[in-house]
Formats: sequence, structure tokens, C-alpha cells
Amino acid sequence: PFSSSVDTGVLYTSFLLNLSYVPATTTSGFFLHLGQYSNPATPVYTALSTSFRARTYAVPGDQPGKYKLGLTFSSSTAPTTGLSQNLGTGVTYLVVMKYTFNSGPLNDVVSAYVFEPGANIASEPLSPTLGPFTADATETSSLQCVVLRQFNAAQRISVDGILVNRTWNIAPVSCPVPVSVS
Repeated sequence: PFSSSVDTGVLYTSFLLNLSYVPATTTSGFFLHLGQYSNPATPVYTALSTSFRARTYAVPGDQPGKYKLGLTFSSSTAPTTGLSQNLGTGVTYLVVMKYTFNSGPLNDVVSAYVFEPGANIASEPLSPTLGPFTADATETSSLQCVVLRQFNAAQRISVDGILVNRTWNIAPVSCPVPVSVS
């Protein structure tokens, strides 16, 4: 759960992603999304509404042992276009989802950035890796949580280091060089 509901501006959700196996079917469902509770005013953390936004998918890539990420605003069907490049299993990537609230109906936007190990993440790139995708269903009044789910028992997806911010603030931490190692 978020410390408070978000219903305006921009919301960034970053996480580390590592897949050890991707099912050989494009029907694999989404593994992460942003959500709202059934009663937004008095959240019960085990009761989600059906407002699943920024649905994030892992689908088979074009080569053996590779996969692609997909993103939809709210569709429960795995996307077949607008996917990332092939990504390697066993490699940890940084994914940053961006949800933008816009006033008016059917114009909120989701997009995502995918970074390889060692990439420069100091500032938001001009173009996202995925999207931007505009609302394809009724928008949610607010976002209140990040939700992980396993659609398919064959999925082997590790998600770690989830960070939710209102600004692009994911710069890496500098660590001193180790000394006196034995």
C-alpha cells in the first residue's frame, strides 16, 4: 500500500526484475500492476477493486531464452505490439513505470522505461521503452498500491526493490571502494 492515495500528477513505480524462465505462450498474464482498493476511502488491503492499471507483462521473445516486456493501460490481454526489445533471462533489469493523471475522461497515460545493468538512470529519458499508452478503459479515481500476481504457475519472475515516487528520483547510491578485504 502507498502511504496515501495518488490522484493527480505523475507517479513513478520502479522495481528490479529478473526472469529465470518464460512460458512458451503469449497467453501469460500480467505479473504487476497498480491498483485501488474496493473502498478507497477506508482501504482493506485484501480487497482490491478491478481497477488494475499499468498492467505489466512478460511474453516470449524472438529467440530462445529471451523475453519481452509489454504494458497496457488496463487490458487483460497480453500485448503483441509496442513491446520492449528482447531481454535475457537471468539478467536483472530496472523497470520504471510512469502513470500520468490528466484531467478529463479517458486521457490518463502509462509508459515504462527498461534499463540494462549499468545504464545511466540519473534522469528520465526523453522517450519511454514502452508507450505512452492512453486510457483504454474507465480511469481509476486514485492509485493506492502496487500489486504482484502470478498468472501462470510456469512463470519464474523475481521482483525486488519496489520504489514509488512522485518524481524521477532513482539515482544509484554511491558506495565507497572496499578496503581491508580478507
